[in-house]
Amino acid sequence: AGAVPGQGAVAAAGSAHPANCLDSILGQTFSGFEVICVDDGSTDESADILAKYAKNDNRVKIIAQNNAGLSEARNNGLEAASGKYVLFVDSDDSIHTRTLEITHALAERHTADVVSFSYVRIDHLYKDISQIDNSKDTPYKLTNKPLFFCNKKGKWSISFTAWGKLFRSSIIKNRKFIPGIYFEDYPYIVCLLKSQPTTIILQTKLYNYTYNPSSITQTNVTPRKIQDYHIGLNYIYNECFGSKEFKFILRNIFPNILKQQFNLILRSEERDKKVLWESFQNELVDLNRKKCIRLIGNKLRRYIMYRKLIKNAK
Repeated sequence: AGAVPGQGAVAAAGSAHPANCLDSILGQTFSGFEVICVDDGSTDESADILAKYAKNDNRVKIIAQNNAGLSEARNNGLEAASGKYVLFVDSDDSIHTRTLEITHALAERHTADVVSFSYVRIDHLYKDISQIDNSKDTPYKLTNKPLFFCNKKGKWSISFTAWGKLFRSSIIKNRKFIPGIYFEDYPYIVCLLKSQPTTIILQTKLYNYTYNPSSITQTNVTPRKIQDYHIGLNYIYNECFGSKEFKFILRNIFPNILKQQFNLILRSEERDKKVLWESFQNELVDLNRKKCIRLIGNKLRRYIMYRKLIKNAK
C-alpha cells in the first residue's frame, strides 16, 4: 500500500514481480508522492528489485513482512502512509501515466473522498493504457451515495476492488482490511461506501489489471474460500445492519456474492463438490437465520436451490 506526502498517495503491495508496476507509478505526470512497497514474504527476486528502486529514488519506501497476505500488506502500508490520499496498486498491475494527475485534480476540485476509475484487462505484464483525449474534460459523475453504484451495470459503475480508486486518507486510515482471508476487497469497499463518502465515478480507463489464471480469484474454489466469503458477508452484516443502505445490500450485494460461490461450486471438480456444498450450506443456514436469504435479487432457480440446501441441513 502506499501514500503521497501532503498531496497524493500510491501503494504497491504483494510479492509478484514489481518492476513494471513501479515504473508506471514513478513515471507519473503528477509529482510529490511517496511509494510504499510492502514485500509480503517474497521468495523470488522482488526484495532485490525493491532495494534497487529505493536506492535510486528516495520516493520509494519498503516495508518487509512475513507472508501474511494482501490484507496485512495493505494494513501495514496504510499505517505507514503519510499522504492526503492513498491509491492501491497490486504488484502485477500498472497505472496510466496520468492517473495521479487526473484523480488528484478531481478530488481537490470537488473535495471528494473517493475517485473511482475504470480499468483495462490485459493478459501480459505491461502496456500503456488507452490514450486520454487532452482536448476534452474527463467525463465523471459526482455522488454522495456511491454504494448504489457498486457493481451496477452501465457506464457509471464502482467495482468491489480496492484498486482502481483514489481514497482520501482520513476516511480509510482507521478502517482495516480483514486479516487472513481471501476476497478481502468486497467487504472493505461495501462498508466504506455505505458511509456515504463524496465520490467521483470516472469511466476513464486508468488502471491495467493483469489477468492471471493462477490468481486466488481464478483458481479452484475450496472450503476455505467459501468460509472466507462467509466471513466477508458477516462483516458487512455486522457493520451495515440497521442502516438505510441495508435493504440495497440484501437485494444486490449478498445475492451477487452468493451467486459467485454457487457458480464456482458448479464448475468445480465432481470429487470436490460434496464438501464444497456442505461449506456453502453452512453459510446459507447462518445467513438465513439472519434473514439475509430472500427471493428479491436472486434468480428463482438459484433461490429454490438455496432453500433446498437450507432445508436439508443437518
